[in-house]
Amino acid sequence: MSDVLDFVVLTGFLGSGKTTLLRDCLARPEAADTAIIVNEAGEIGLDGLILRESGGDVPMTMLANGCVCCQMTSDLARTVEALLAAERPEASGPLRRIVLETSGLSKPGPVLRQLAGLAGFPMRVSVLATYDALRGPDSAAFAEAAAQWAAAHRIVVTKLDAAPPGRVTQARAAVAGLNP
Repeated sequence: MSDVLDFVVLTGFLGSGKTTLLRDCLARPEAADTAIIVNEAGEIGLDGLILRESGGDVPMTMLANGCVCCQMTSDLARTVEALLAAERPEASGPLRRIVLETSGLSKPGPVLRQLAGLAGFPMRVSVLATYDALRGPDSAAFAEAAAQWAAAHRIVVTKLDAAPPGRVTQARAAVAGLNP
């Protein structure tokens, strides 16, 4: 199974902690075999700048041409192919995972459909969604957030350090109710 690439769609509603979670993961030595694709829907790519500052030598590319889930044709497949074909002279081994950090308004379904064009590559695709412990219940009113949580293989509860007592239990219960 070592020749199978993990492709992680990191999704979550606006401000839910996707970039912070990814930045923390990139700081770990195990991230050396990871490449990042950041999908920015806004004009200024703040997430990409934050990750570039903390990502070290992790290969990173930007999809700054709008929300990847809203496009009829996307550069996503070409970007993945380019990352897989790129030489890694200073790397200790082959690329083992690609993380696509979606915009906060992306729905995972269309993103996953675009990956069908990469069926020739042995990839294990998963969706990881973030749930903001502070604003999660408010975000649930948005169709995008509901779609993100429904498609997730795993949901990470974020901002636990800022949550008041009792909120952590409420957040975990809410997540279990959204997607067991």
